[in-house]
Amino acid sequence: MSDAAWYYAVGSQQSGPVSTDDIALLIGRGEIGPDTLVWREGMSEWGAARASLPGSMVPQSWVDAMSAPAPGAATPPSFGTASSGGGAAYASGDYYHPTQFADVIRTVFSRYVLFRGRARRSEYWYWILFVILVSIALTVVDGVIFGFDANDLAILSPLFSLGTFLPSLGVAFRRMHDLGRSAWWLLLGFIPLIGTLILIYWFVQRGDEGDNQYGPA
Repeated sequence: MSDAAWYYAVGSQQSGPVSTDDIALLIGRGEIGPDTLVWREGMSEWGAARASLPGSMVPQSWVDAMSAPAPGAATPPSFGTASSGGGAAYASGDYYHPTQFADVIRTVFSRYVLFRGRARRSEYWYWILFVILVSIALTVVDGVIFGFDANDLAILSPLFSLGTFLPSLGVAFRRMHDLGRSAWWLLLGFIPLIGTLILIYWFVQRGDEGDNQYGPA
């Protein structure tokens, strides 16, 4: 449990991921109260901290109020809601948009085969940067181990490409959704040069500012 990644929401502002130890510190500083909404992987939806955190983390001052929900507590509309038009409901973490390199890599891997929802520019391009850098590094390692001739064996780089194919496809789907476009437009990539240039042009654009048919902003 100490390594669990938690998210918490104050109003419409979502923060995280933070560790269980960080949650304890935030409780001590008063930044997380009994009615603060929290979520971690494995939870079906956001819940009040007093009812969702492990019992060992719940202060005694919260225990007395545990039996009754606090008045006015509400789930922020941006997290874990059903898609408009009666579509399938999304998991609570689907709308977390990481902005730091390490968070992006961790988030994309955690959404390994997730093709719904939206991905901001930073999520997509940080992931592309990660794939390129690691691919180059593994190609060099393959060359050192097996030789640099075109006919020499290469293992690490192909395995990495195979392992990152689905998350790369998933983040491309979500990037297209963030632009308000169907992922079917990705088929443009099969058109030599022109199709790829069109996709790159779209992917560097800012996504929809507000909610769209693919989910909340």
